[in-house]
Amino acid sequence: YKNALRLLQKRYGDPLQVLSSYRNKIKGWPIIKTGDATGFKQFHNFLLKCESIASNQSWNTLDSPETLCLMISKFPKHIRDRWNRRLLTIR
Repeated sequence: YKNALRLLQKRYGDPLQVLSSYRNKIKGWPIIKTGDATGFKQFHNFLLKCESIASNQSWNTLDSPETLCLMISKFPKHIRDRWNRRLLTIR
């Protein structure tokens, strides 16, 4: 029991390792094709998990500009273009 608990703590208790794992999943996520409703839903659910994990950390590497750009890069081109136009109007 103690060994199993130690292994779980080592694997899931280290915030740096957990955030790193999520960042790697983002890097490996395929680009969502236009009209792929299932892909959008899966990515949405994954981003909700990222938000939950990140909100429980005192510092959050998922909220870095590089990681946010990486997340945006997973959307189809027309959505990325719309996102960029929106950002330009905010500035």
